[in-house]
Amino acid sequence: MTKDSFGNSNRYSFKNPLGLSVELHEDEITGEQNKDDLSNGKTLQKAPIGRLFYLNKPEVPFLLLGAIAASVHGVIFPLFGILMSGVIKAFYEPPDKLRKDSSFWALISVVLGFASFIAIPGEYLLFGIAGGKLIERVRTLSFQNIVHQEVAWFDNPSNSSGALGTRLSVDALNVRRLVGDNLGLIVQSTAALITGFVIAFTADWRLALIITCVIPLVGAQGYAQVKFLKGFSEEAKEMYEDASQVATDAVGSIRTIASFCAEKRVVTTYNKKCEALRKQGIRSGIVGGLGFGFSFLVLYLTYALCFYVGAQFVRQGKTTFADVFKVFFALVLAAVGVSQASALASNATKARDSAISVFSILDRKSKIDTSNDEGLVLENVTGDIHFSNVSFKYPSRPDVQIFSDFTLHIPSRKV
Repeated sequence: MTKDSFGNSNRYSFKNPLGLSVELHEDEITGEQNKDDLSNGKTLQKAPIGRLFYLNKPEVPFLLLGAIAASVHGVIFPLFGILMSGVIKAFYEPPDKLRKDSSFWALISVVLGFASFIAIPGEYLLFGIAGGKLIERVRTLSFQNIVHQEVAWFDNPSNSSGALGTRLSVDALNVRRLVGDNLGLIVQSTAALITGFVIAFTADWRLALIITCVIPLVGAQGYAQVKFLKGFSEEAKEMYEDASQVATDAVGSIRTIASFCAEKRVVTTYNKKCEALRKQGIRSGIVGGLGFGFSFLVLYLTYALCFYVGAQFVRQGKTTFADVFKVFFALVLAAVGVSQASALASNATKARDSAISVFSILDRKSKIDTSNDEGLVLENVTGDIHFSNVSFKYPSRPDVQIFSDFTLHIPSRKV
């Protein structure tokens, strides 16, 4: 291997015993790598969720059963609204009918309780199994692809040991939320909304239609909250990787740090990284708290609107006392499910960013793939090694010269 005119042209010339030569330009290599990373990032931002579910394909039976359990969990809320309206109405009945109705609604309460006791643990268990298998599969595939990357790929600060370790641990856990907590909550909220609307429109379509006009505000709030939290999630991910890199380097070089008594300096550097994380967490908490509070504001405004309009309809003889409470409990309890979904908007944003990060590792093709047996196999290798005027710097430390006009000749069979 020879190196000519390194200082001006950044040209590497490699020679082999067969007389072949290959010239590599550092700028072209870096440019192609950056172009590949940008194209992969754009592609992944479009559709990582579908590929994520494809990775979870072996656990489809668990996901389907978990979705059924989540649907039962969601349906219980609106059905509880029917129970509450029936109980309130029963207290205004004669004593004989009161005893009969109260026994009936008490039995329904027991049935709903046992249904919740079976559906809710089943939901979390099934989605937990599917999420655990996904974490194992994502970490295995990511680590397998990382160890086959070329050495130059690890010179990039974003691919340092600390950053990669954080991505393997944190990203896999965040990705699990898409097929675990959030997926179950989406199915649960959808079932609650559908059941609530059916019950409400069956009881009194006029009152239900008026209250339905308020519910889209919750959806608009959730959308705005996701948009705000998206940028915060990306910043937090980079900060976590930077802080993790400092800790990893410090532990790996603890003997050097102890020799120079640099413990306080390392701790100060790590604290500065964590301070940025704390400030970012405060901003994210403020946005998430405002969004969650607004969702409850809409919920209580819905209470007020339902009571006021319902009272007017009862006064005009357009509806009955029991139907007003059916509409009230059905739609309000359905709105509670939507509020819970908006509370997890930050988790969904982090999970999506982590999915993009995971697939950027899985899709990255190594320029020197040691697992690939294709290529030229040399039959006769002389074994002479010759370095001529080699100058070298690590890309991560461009101001530190490693070799300067380094020349070395090692004859065959002399070492």
